[in-house]
Amino acid sequence: MPADHRLAERDRVTLVDLADLADLADEPVVCPDMFTSPEAERHRIVDPRPDGTPAPRSPRVAQIEECLRMVAPGRGIWPAPEPLAHSVPAMNIRWVPISDAEPVELAVVWTDRGPEELIATMVAEVPALVTEPTHAMFRASRSNSPRH
Repeated sequence: MPADHRLAERDRVTLVDLADLADLADEPVVCPDMFTSPEAERHRIVDPRPDGTPAPRSPRVAQIEECLRMVAPGRGIWPAPEPLAHSVPAMNIRWVPISDAEPVELAVVWTDRGPEELIATMVAEVPALVTEPTHAMFRASRSNSPRH
């Protein structure tokens, strides 16, 4: 959320907070244009809200940087992946953990036509952005590593 948001000083929020608090209930949720199921996206943004109303959404954005540019000036909130809090500069953003959110599985994918050097770099860098249990799972499931 924006660093000057009325809830930015909290140590954490819960999914109920995100859905029920008058402070957040009407704020648009920034949705990056990612490959995910509609069900997973609705779960992630608590849609519908407990009272049955749909979660307000901002326009879709193509890149993580655009999500940050929407959040920083207060044009929405974004339930971002936790590793970003450790790897992305603050940019007038306050990272507030959602304490009862279930872990989300992310997959790194690429086409067989991608530049091999770039793919190799991406595969080498991703484990540094994830927590240790996820890191072990990433190593174990990496079957599409680029050919050298």
